[in-house]
Amino acid sequence: MPVRPRVLAMAVLSIACASAVRAQSVLQRTPNLSGGWAATHGTVYFNFLHRFQTGGAPSNKVSNVPTFLLGVGAPGGILLGANYSTNSTLVDSYPNEWEFLARAVPLQEFRGFPVDVGLQVDYNNAAQSVDGEVELARQINRLRVLGVARAMSNGFGEDRARIAVGGGALFSLTRWLGVGGDYVKTLDPTAGVDEEAAWSAALQLAIPLTPHTLSLQVANTATSTIQGSSRGTKERRYGFEFTIPFTVARYFGKRAETTATAPSVPTESKASGASVNARMRNLQFEPRTLRIAAGTTVSWRNDDQVVHTVKAGDQSWESTPVAGGGVYRHTFTQPGTYEITCGPHPFMKQTVEVK
Repeated sequence: MPVRPRVLAMAVLSIACASAVRAQSVLQRTPNLSGGWAATHGTVYFNFLHRFQTGGAPSNKVSNVPTFLLGVGAPGGILLGANYSTNSTLVDSYPNEWEFLARAVPLQEFRGFPVDVGLQVDYNNAAQSVDGEVELARQINRLRVLGVARAMSNGFGEDRARIAVGGGALFSLTRWLGVGGDYVKTLDPTAGVDEEAAWSAALQLAIPLTPHTLSLQVANTATSTIQGSSRGTKERRYGFEFTIPFTVARYFGKRAETTATAPSVPTESKASGASVNARMRNLQFEPRTLRIAAGTTVSWRNDDQVVHTVKAGDQSWESTPVAGGGVYRHTFTQPGTYEITCGPHPFMKQTVEVK
């Protein structure tokens, strides 16, 4: 029995409110690849993907395939949610498509690993298949390179397992604008079936001073599920994707505490002594607690599109405004416990414990 969209929406929102990685910027991924989506605990995600195609003459009818992603960031950076398409072309006998998913990024470049490693497992009800993928992503200056391997227990409803591999890249022209594309190919094609490789190209846009991003796309795929983005069609589709993150953790409950101890995270600081990185992302400080030795320099990077400051809770010092992409550094010379906040957004909190 199909799950009603309203029921799923209420369930996901209930999880978010009770528990209390960003709707990841499209400048970090391509239309058919997730790019290592790192969820943030206490954030609800809503992504709207809409693709259109035009039929042949004489009617030239325009048909559309909307896909909605609704999810929530759980503890540990795990994304729980679902993709729902109202007009899926994945399986001929099934008019729509649900994909119930869990995604995590256990290894990240930000934490010192050479690449971001993303893992996803899901159930696709149209194909009645358990699917999974491993995705790698690496940032090389303005270029982000992506690679993916996917496995489907019942690929495309064909009663057999399928494998797909692919890759993509995205080049950031500015902080607000990028271009990218990807290519995914299924292995071991079905006899007698003309299978097209999946591809896409996109103009990726960040909306200044907001956490939202917009993607203008062309692709030969209809949906953003693992199966829907692994095999293409002969039709070319045009469309857009809009991301909407909503941080409910700032209104409900307590956020889970995460810690980092110097020098476990690589640093950009050139100051002498130990150093540790932190960041401001999705209107939160990450990690929530830093435990460091006296003389350690902390570098805060602003990964939001909005301007933040780094401010001592006792008002003794405050950084100048830090724009998106900017870094502020401060050296803690005396032992003690320091409460850190953001001037424009006082609900953002961080604790620095100096030994």
